[in-house]
Amino acid sequence: MMPVTSCHGLEITTIEGLGNRKKGYHPLQKTLAEDHGSQCGYCSPGLVMSMFSLVKTNPNITMLEIEKSLGSNVCRCTGFRPILEAFRKFAKDAPKQITLPDIEDLHICKKTGEECDKSNCEEREWCFVDKEECDKSNCEESEWCFVDKEDIIEIKLKDGRLWVRVQEVRDIFKIFDREGDSSYMLIHGNTGKGVFPIDEYPRLLIDISGVQELKGYVLDQNLIIKAGTTLTEFLEILKTVAKSEYFGYLDKIHAHILKVAHIPVRNVASIAGNLMLKNQNNSFSSDVFLLLETVMPRSQSAHALINAGFLYKMKSATSNVVHTARIVFGALSPSFVRATVTEEFLIGKKLFTNETLKSALEKLEKELVVVENPPEPSVEYRKKVALGLFYKGLLQLAPANVVDGRYRSGAINLHDSRPVSRAVQTFETNQTIWPVNQPIMQVDALLKTSGEAFFVDDLPKYLNEVFCALALSTVAVGDIVSIDASKALEYPGVIAFYTAKDIPGINSFILPLNFVFISSEEVFSSGSIQYYNQPIGVIVAETRAIAERAAKLVQATYKNIKDPVVDIKEAKNNPERTTLFAELNATDEGENVEEVIKGSNTIYGQYHFSTETLTTVIKPSEHGLDVYTSTHWTEGIQIMIAKALKMDQNR
Repeated sequence: MMPVTSCHGLEITTIEGLGNRKKGYHPLQKTLAEDHGSQCGYCSPGLVMSMFSLVKTNPNITMLEIEKSLGSNVCRCTGFRPILEAFRKFAKDAPKQITLPDIEDLHICKKTGEECDKSNCEEREWCFVDKEECDKSNCEESEWCFVDKEDIIEIKLKDGRLWVRVQEVRDIFKIFDREGDSSYMLIHGNTGKGVFPIDEYPRLLIDISGVQELKGYVLDQNLIIKAGTTLTEFLEILKTVAKSEYFGYLDKIHAHILKVAHIPVRNVASIAGNLMLKNQNNSFSSDVFLLLETVMPRSQSAHALINAGFLYKMKSATSNVVHTARIVFGALSPSFVRATVTEEFLIGKKLFTNETLKSALEKLEKELVVVENPPEPSVEYRKKVALGLFYKGLLQLAPANVVDGRYRSGAINLHDSRPVSRAVQTFETNQTIWPVNQPIMQVDALLKTSGEAFFVDDLPKYLNEVFCALALSTVAVGDIVSIDASKALEYPGVIAFYTAKDIPGINSFILPLNFVFISSEEVFSSGSIQYYNQPIGVIVAETRAIAERAAKLVQATYKNIKDPVVDIKEAKNNPERTTLFAELNATDEGENVEEVIKGSNTIYGQYHFSTETLTTVIKPSEHGLDVYTSTHWTEGIQIMIAKALKMDQNR
């Protein structure tokens, strides 16, 4: 989760370095494989390394902490039951029947994969060395050693950009003075590009992650956090300072920051970086900009759908009459919303009565301004969530004797109060015919958990390999008048541009029509645009980066531009958009029905949360084309390619 150019001075352990078939497998890799925690295997290396980092950082980790620390890892097929069951064995509080030897006590040698006794190390390429044991002698003979701090490191990148790593604030200004008016970007973790992709970086990139002057905190009457402090360091500061007198409330902020992103991001992302992302992109629902109550689609690794803060000052400790009120919401619009009308209404009112609650909710609903922001949920939904947060805030503050027991649960923080998850797997097996139906480890499971299994992205680059990027339409509905790729073709490194007219076979990526695929869809639009960002052509270039940049230079002109229909209810009521695919003849059955029940149910769409992206590598061979693709349906891909290229399927 950091640029390679920021790795200077770091010791990095990869999944292959942790264990492999030549040196032996690490207990984490073995356990995940043996407990059936790997299916397709794409997520397995990341899970193993996350768990390895956890136990190295906290050898006394608990089962619940393990569950709450894997937010950066997504599994798309295995499911988390077997994964968690495997990793719980390394927890200090794991039941005795499933515990393994303490991972820190194993001292697994990274060379042999066996338990290390710190003997015969000279016969191996390298072994564990404590910093205290290193006298820095014979460093020139060693393959690696501790790197001394350097003032400024400069790296000239292939695209002409300059990467500069600085150690002190004054170094930053030295670079400014030297480079003059060059466009620049200060980089700490560079995690923001995962939220808002950066199409074009400035010429000068200054890495400030090593500037210690920008890290840490100052504590006197106030707590001042320095801008370059990472979110993980921020959490440690909050935990420490919360023990001081008058700063106990920092525990709440600590719990809030734990919900921001996930561990790998928090390890490198800085406070200033998060705030700058909000400054440059007002739609970003920063949970650092507003330290408030948060509603998220997931408990980890998710931006806030809504965040809010409530502050009530009572006239006395026992009256429950509001003296002043502050109500603030975030993520409803590009800036935060202050509910001043509702605040004024609450002044002088008894806060914990049904009458006050009902009237306040009515005023708040009218007052809130919610801006449509795809792909976030609808305006109506987010407004209801905001009202729910207001109610939940009152439930948390209300005395126990004024709230019906049925509603008290609305104040419970389920994420922080839930126990360790439980799962039961039940199946029958006839042991008399083992090993025919005996549950065994996948044949290639260890290759997957050790990162040795090859996926499409792992394929080595072929000689003369080229890369493709789609040129996309900029309207949702319309007709293409012309396509101009001249600027793209002039871009250095661009080889060719192809459109629908260049396809030798059928311009469709849909199989022969059936009850699943009821209409054809074009690979490249031949003239009519059916949806936004529909491919209109493809750029071929020497590198992926060049192809993606050049694809944005392709310009198309359109006519008959219309607004798209985005509501399925509206679409199905339009007879021009309705196609009769098949008819069924009526039968005599059902004539004795006494009641006819009608109704409707809406299944709302869900945005993809991808792991492995769609990737294909095609290599010409003497037999035709060798296709390596990340699809789960290889036969379908084979048919579609053969149709488009007018080739036999067996080639």
